[in-house]
Amino acid sequence: MKAALYWAWEALVSESAYRILLPLAARLPFSWGAKIAALRGACDARHDRDWRSLSLHHHYVKETTRGALAQISPHASAQVLQQALRERFVNQRRKFPRSGFLNIVPFLMPSSPWRYSP
Repeated sequence: MKAALYWAWEALVSESAYRILLPLAARLPFSWGAKIAALRGACDARHDRDWRSLSLHHHYVKETTRGALAQISPHASAQVLQQALRERFVNQRRKFPRSGFLNIVPFLMPSSPWRYSP
C-alpha cells in the first residue's frame, strides 16, 4: 500500500510539473527557464526521479549511471562522480523549456503552419 501511494505521489508531482511548471517556464525569459530546469535537475538527481524510473516504478537510473561513470573514469573522486551524476539529470531537464516553447510559438505567430487548435 505504501509503494502504491508513493508512486501515486510521484505521478502527481510529475503531472503537475508538465501541466503547470513547464508551460510557465516556456513563457519566462530563457535564462529563467534554464535556472528552473537546473533546479529541477538537481532535485531529480537527489530523489532519483527520471522518466524511466517513473514508468517502471523502480528507482535505478541514479545507481546505474553512477556505476557507468565509475567505469568510464575509474580514477575520479567520489565528488567528481557526484557532480557528473548531477549534471546528467540537469542536462536531461534542460531540453524541456525549449520544447515547452514550441507550444506558444503558434500563438506568437498566428499564421504558423504548426498552429494547434484544441
